[in-house]
Amino acid sequence: MDAISAFPRRPLRVRLGFKQGAALAMAAIVGVAMLAGFLFLGATFGSDLLREPQVWREGREVPIEALEGSCRAQMSFLPLSYCSFALTYRAPGETIRTKEVLALVFADMAPRESATLKIDPENPDSVALSWLIDCLEERWIVLVGLCLIGLGLGASICAGLIRSLSEWRRYKAMGRSPYPILVAFLKKKHVANPNYAWEYSFRYEVDGVTRHGRQRLRVLKGGHGVPPEKWDYEVPIMVGKETALALLDPKGRALLVPQSFRPFVMNKDEVQNVLCAAGYHS
Repeated sequence: MDAISAFPRRPLRVRLGFKQGAALAMAAIVGVAMLAGFLFLGATFGSDLLREPQVWREGREVPIEALEGSCRAQMSFLPLSYCSFALTYRAPGETIRTKEVLALVFADMAPRESATLKIDPENPDSVALSWLIDCLEERWIVLVGLCLIGLGLGASICAGLIRSLSEWRRYKAMGRSPYPILVAFLKKKHVANPNYAWEYSFRYEVDGVTRHGRQRLRVLKGGHGVPPEKWDYEVPIMVGKETALALLDPKGRALLVPQSFRPFVMNKDEVQNVLCAAGYHS
């Protein structure tokens, strides 16, 4: 009996493991949080960058009573600084106001000892500092660059989540009416984004038409001090040296069956029969 004949043709239940479910939930939380966080960051600082030039052109100059604060590098791998100041100034009508001023600048920029301040007479809380106006273009570059990086990472995580959920739906469809086939391996490469995995590329035929597939098999167990390439990963069921067992979904797309048979729920005899037919002997 070969591996295809040994594979059960009854409907198979598909079960998401606790670790895999927790990883998908965490990916959803992190991805959405990153997208929302960087969108909020862009909207918050972007509104200041749009408003300050108008205040500087049309506003009224007022004396600065105190300017306390500093610019600190928040991320060692990016040449950026986050500036936070408590600005105290005298508004029209001799009233003293204090406002928090926030800015993202390049790491080599620093506030100048003397600065000119202008405010919107109709809204005294709307201010523009001369040294921040002088580096307006640089602030735009910092904000846009940071938001692109953050949104790109968030989008990458969300794309990985969508791919995993799509794969999960395909497994459920396969489980309703299992149709095993053999696929021919083309290449295998290690990937790190968004999660460590081995990515397999393969070729197979459906109704005389050659198709190509690509699938990532996840980490089972990692270890500190061990290169990710040496970690334990899900591995396909090899039938010979260059072919592996896969299942075909209703749309004619193939997914590899790992040696753990996850996410399919099968009894021990069924698992043993398939592995023995594929050439694995305990």
